[in-house]
Amino acid sequence: MAAYLGNLFKRIGYLLPPMLAEDDVRQDLDRNTLAARLGDIATQGEIEATLATVERLFCALAMLDLDSAARGTWRFQSYAAWLVARSLLETMATDLHTIVDPGYWGTQASDSDIDEQRALLRRLETGRLRYHPTQESRPIRFVYVAWGVLRVGDKFLLYAREDKKRADAQGYFGLPGGRFKLSDVPLAARPQQAEYDFAYGTTHWPMQYLQRSLFRELHEELGLSEQDHYTCGEALDVPPYCRVEGARNHHAYTEYRIRLFPLRLNTLGVVKLFERLQLYPELFAWFTADELGVERNLDGQRAFVTALVEHFGTGMEAMAALPLAIDEPYLFSTPHVGVDIPLTLDGNLTSGRSGKPLKVYAAQLTETEHGWLWALAWHAKSLPFTAGLGSKLLLPLGWVRIDDMSAVQSLRAKLETSNLRLVQILDNQYARLSIDPRHIYFDSQFFSYQLHGDVRTCSLELFCATLETPLGWVQHEPVSVGLNMTLAAELRHVSGLELLADTTPSSDHVRRMLDEALGAQAKNLGLRQLITGLSYERKHWKFTIPLRGNPPPPHF
Repeated sequence: MAAYLGNLFKRIGYLLPPMLAEDDVRQDLDRNTLAARLGDIATQGEIEATLATVERLFCALAMLDLDSAARGTWRFQSYAAWLVARSLLETMATDLHTIVDPGYWGTQASDSDIDEQRALLRRLETGRLRYHPTQESRPIRFVYVAWGVLRVGDKFLLYAREDKKRADAQGYFGLPGGRFKLSDVPLAARPQQAEYDFAYGTTHWPMQYLQRSLFRELHEELGLSEQDHYTCGEALDVPPYCRVEGARNHHAYTEYRIRLFPLRLNTLGVVKLFERLQLYPELFAWFTADELGVERNLDGQRAFVTALVEHFGTGMEAMAALPLAIDEPYLFSTPHVGVDIPLTLDGNLTSGRSGKPLKVYAAQLTETEHGWLWALAWHAKSLPFTAGLGSKLLLPLGWVRIDDMSAVQSLRAKLETSNLRLVQILDNQYARLSIDPRHIYFDSQFFSYQLHGDVRTCSLELFCATLETPLGWVQHEPVSVGLNMTLAAELRHVSGLELLADTTPSSDHVRRMLDEALGAQAKNLGLRQLITGLSYERKHWKFTIPLRGNPPPPHF
C-alpha cells in the first residue's frame, strides 16, 4: 500500500475539528486549511484525492453537514458522527488493520454474522435508493431467473424458497425453477468477458441459456427430466423487476430478469411429480390465480411472486390463461351429460342431461367398491374429507395415491362392463374419477333442506348426509342460500309451508332465479336439481330432496 496513506489518515484524524459531548462544543474546519496542514506528508495531488475520498465517504454516511461540505467546510452532525469518523481514520491509518474479524465476510461466516451482514447491506441499499438526489440508483446485483409454470386445473404448483434459515422467509413459496448459474453454460460456449457482463448486467447474455437453468432446477426440485417427463411451451418474459432483495447476505438492490416456461407433463412426468409431492409435502404449495394475486392462499402459505403481480395485475388473468401442465382428456366426456352417484348399495348409477330421462347402469357394486366410488367422486369435486386418510394421498385433478388398488380395479372393471368408463388408474398407484367435476352429481337422498323465516326474510339451508369412505368421512357444513320474495313464495308453496292461491300466476323465471340463488358453493355440492316440474304448472312442482328432519341415516 502507498506509504503516505497511513500518515495522511492518521494526521487527518488529529486535525478534525474538535467536539465535546458534555459542553456541546462543535467547530468547523475549512477543507483548504486542512489540505495545507498536510503538505509535508504527500504531494498536493495525493492530498486532494485522499481528502475527496474521505469527504465523499463521510457525506455518504451523513456524518458531515451536507450544506457545509458543499461550501468546502467540514462540520460534523454530532459527537457520535465525529467518533465514527475518528474510528474509521484510526483504523485506516494502519496497514491491514480491520474493524471486524478477518474472516467476517468469508464464505465460512457464522449464521449470526450472515444475519448481521444482511441487515447492514439492507440498510446501505435501502438508504442508497431512498436518498439518491435524483432517484436514479442503479442495481448492483443482476439475477436471471427461469421459472416453470405448472398449472394443474385451476391451481399452480409452488416450491419452498431456498432461504429457509431466515425466520421471515418461512412459509414463502415461489414457482419451481431458479437462478442462472455460470456453470449452466460450458466454458467454450461462453462469450468473451462472460463473468464481467454477468456480474454487471451489461449484455444480459445469460437470458439465452435460461432454459438450461430451468432443466437443472426442475431436476433438483421436482426430480423431473426434460428428456423423460415434460416439454416446455412458448416462453414468456417478464419486464425487468428491481427491488432490494436477495437470500441471506446477498440482500442488495437487484435487477431480476424472469422468463416463464409453461410446462406440459407426459404420463411419466405426472407419476414422477406425484411421487415428489408425496415424499416432500412440506416443500410444495398450491395457489389459484386469485391467490397468487394476493400472494397468500387459504392455508396461510405465502407466495413470493411480486414481480408477476406487478406485471400481470392482481387478477393474474395472463397466468390463468397459460396452458395446462396436465391436460389428459376425461374418460367420460360426453358434452353436458352428468353421472349420478347412488347413495345406497341397492341404488343404480345413472347418467344423462338434467331434465331428461337418465340412463341406468346396474353395476352391482360391493360395499367397498361403493365406498371407493363415493370417495373418488367427492375428491374429484375438491370437497373436504374429515379424518382417516391413512397412507392415501389426495392430489389435484381428483387423483389419489392408493397403496392397495384391488378394490378400485374391481370397481373400474364392473363399471366398464356396464359400458361406463369412469375410473382411471395410472401406474397402478394413482386413481381418479375421470369426468368433469361439474358433471358429477350425488343421489338426491344424500341432501335435505330447511326453509327459514317468512316470505320476506326466507332462506334455504342445504344439508348433506355423513358417509364413511376409504378416504375419510364425507361431511360438509350446511350451505345457506338467501331467497328473494318471489322465489321464497314459490318454494314455501312447494314445501307446503304457505300455499299460494290458485289464481296467483306462476313465475316464468323460477328456474333462472333458483340457479342464480344457489351460487357456486351450493352447486359444487353435486345437487343436480332442487325441484322438478319447472316447465309445467305450479301444481306439478316438487322438491327432489327430503325436508330436514328425516335425513338418510349414515352409510357404509
